[in-house]
Amino acid sequence: MKSKSIMTKRGMVMYDPAIPMTVRLNREETQKLCPFNVDPDKWDCLDDHCEVVHIEITSKCDKACLYCYNPKNEKDLSTEELVKLIDNLAKADVFQITFGGGEPFTREDIAYLASHAKSVGLNVCATTNGKILNSMCVFQPVATQDLLKSFGQINVSYHGSEFEFSDILNIAAVCKKVGVKMGINFCCQDDYMEKLDWVAGIAHDIDAELLMLAYKPVNPSLGIKGPSGPEIVKKAFEMASKYKIDTGVDGACVRQCLASVRFCDVHPNGDVSVCSFKRESIGNALTQDFGEIWASRPKEIQCPHFPDVRNNPR
Repeated sequence: MKSKSIMTKRGMVMYDPAIPMTVRLNREETQKLCPFNVDPDKWDCLDDHCEVVHIEITSKCDKACLYCYNPKNEKDLSTEELVKLIDNLAKADVFQITFGGGEPFTREDIAYLASHAKSVGLNVCATTNGKILNSMCVFQPVATQDLLKSFGQINVSYHGSEFEFSDILNIAAVCKKVGVKMGINFCCQDDYMEKLDWVAGIAHDIDAELLMLAYKPVNPSLGIKGPSGPEIVKKAFEMASKYKIDTGVDGACVRQCLASVRFCDVHPNGDVSVCSFKRESIGNALTQDFGEIWASRPKEIQCPHFPDVRNNPR
């Protein structure tokens, strides 16, 4: 798989799928690196590049979290349709796809889909609650090792149960055998925060990165709340220092969204939206050229759950 260099309105983006690693240069850095002069008037004629696409490969899930953004009423695409969609993304030079849902490991064809995506040059990740994957790791360890070889990273989400989340240890053991990175997604809602230290300790033990996500009130009637963005950032630094782990926060925490800048979402029926939480369709990646969908997307986005959070299209 060849590395890619793409000129964008912000500067050059270089991606090496073998590592995988993305390097982003601003305009000044790009100009110093390029053997030719870039006309300053030409920068703004360029666009941002879609680096990551989150694909909800199913609306089905083995849990019923009340705060889930997925409406669970969309028909899933077939294997053949998802292969066609993945090829569409690869043709547009997308760097990475992340399988989500629903619960992606409810799909029996996930091994084939991941293998195909890797074969066309995409880095493949998955976000999972871990229940089904844990059973696979315990009862089908060899087959699961073969499956996970197609993935660059597996992110397991914490959903409030210490008993269930402890299954991540089995997943981590199999991932370590095949050299797959681990991540933990931690939704920072108030009733979870007392377990943050425990989860961070597990991240340290399994050498996983910890991604702390601002709680989005998808269902306001639940009355669930979470700490502010600055409070989450402060906690992320605290966990990184205390447990010697890589930590990150999402755009809502720093008032800087990447929707329509580096990222978009694909629904279980192939519809494309700028974000998992802003679900208006801007096209369908099964029936339309993804490059054209991205080029015609809305450029300026405001978060539907945080009025002061916008992307940065300029």
